[in-house]
Amino acid sequence: MPLLTLALPLHLSSPGKSCMGDPDVDHGFLYDEQGRVDILQSPFFDVTFGNDRTADEYVNRIIYQLTLAIEDRIPQGRCSPIRFVHGSTSHSQFARESHDYLKSLCPDLHVSRGEYDEDARYSETKTLTIGQFKLGLCHGHQVVPWGDLDSLAMLQRQLDVDILVTGHTHQFKAYKHEGGVVINPGSATGAYSSITYDVNPSFVLMDIDGLRVVVYVYELIDGEVKVDKIDFKKTAPTQPAP
Repeated sequence: MPLLTLALPLHLSSPGKSCMGDPDVDHGFLYDEQGRVDILQSPFFDVTFGNDRTADEYVNRIIYQLTLAIEDRIPQGRCSPIRFVHGSTSHSQFARESHDYLKSLCPDLHVSRGEYDEDARYSETKTLTIGQFKLGLCHGHQVVPWGDLDSLAMLQRQLDVDILVTGHTHQFKAYKHEGGVVINPGSATGAYSSITYDVNPSFVLMDIDGLRVVVYVYELIDGEVKVDKIDFKKTAPTQPAP
């Protein structure tokens, strides 16, 4: 079962009606009244628009235009990330429009609360099970020091999960630690954080199959997309003697 993890800033759509551009140039794109690509209304970003057979093909098709569209909407000052994990998010300031868009991609959507959320429906941590793996989601601002491996490992033990997906720092990190995995997908746009201005755009795909998970890392470094992977195998539970 494939597991899709993205890191995106918010402000995916804007109020007001959308309009088409030049159909010969802008096939699949709609624009708002400010001339920016309307991500939610543009059919280019729909999973049914291209001939995508896998999640990997879909991401490869949309990621360049999606990043440009998101960058055009980043406000001056603080930028807020989303982490989209197989219908699950660990986010900051999660907007209803963003919720509806992600829900259209994957109806089975799980949400954890970010530092600026006021909606009490979202818990600060979330756990779910995919195949043989138990996953934990947390935005990460609650973990002090931010991004500290020992502190994240403590949270992983508290949630009793095999894989902890967290964020807040906007920097990709992945560790095999204490029999599990800790992953921070980073930021798809390379938006700076309160920790650093030096951020490489990145996102992660995870493929879970039985007791094995492969983490594919896509990172933009010096204008080129670098792809790396981390392979993790879970120890099979021992059967009690008869």
